[in-house]
Amino acid sequence: MNDDHSLVAFTLDIGNTEVLTGAVKDMNTGQLLPGVKLDRIGQLEFGKGRKTLFYTETDEETNRPNKVKKLDLETLKETSIYVDDDPTHYVDIGVTKDQKYLIISSNTKEDSEIWVISTDEKENAQSTVPIKLVPRVKDVRAHIDHLRDFFVTITTLGSKNKNYRIATLKDKYFDAN
Repeated sequence: MNDDHSLVAFTLDIGNTEVLTGAVKDMNTGQLLPGVKLDRIGQLEFGKGRKTLFYTETDEETNRPNKVKKLDLETLKETSIYVDDDPTHYVDIGVTKDQKYLIISSNTKEDSEIWVISTDEKENAQSTVPIKLVPRVKDVRAHIDHLRDFFVTITTLGSKNKNYRIATLKDKYFDAN
C-alpha cells in the first residue's frame, strides 16, 4: 500500500504459470487505475505519495527478475532505472523502514550488489539513476537499511569465516541527487 493507504498494488498469477501480472487499485473508488497493467513482473513498491510505483520486471526466457522500472501513475510513463544482465543474479527491491529509499539488490547465494534511489517524488523526478552503495565482490553478501541519517549494512565484507558484521554510512557522505 502507498503512504496514505489510498492505493494498493498487487500481483496475480493468471493461468498458474509463475508469470505475474500487476495492477493498482484505488481504495477510495474501488476501481483499478486505468492503463496500469504490468506484465512479467516480480515485486512492487510505492514511492512516497500517490505518483510513483517501482517494480521488478522478469526476462522472458528464465522468468528471472533482472530489471527495475519506475512508473509515473499520473502520466503512465515507464522508466528503466536498473538492469542486471548477469544471468546468475536475481534482482529484488524493497523500501527502507523509514521509507526514504528504495533498495535494489542484485544477489546470488554467494554475493550481493546494492543500489539505492530516493522514494521522494521530488527527488526521484529529477534523477532516475540509483547510487551504488555496496559493490559486487566475490563471496561477500550484504543487506542494507536506512535509519534517521545513516545507512546500516549487515555484511560479510572483511570476514574470513563468512560471519556477518554491521557497518554504517552517514547520509552526509551520500548524495542521492
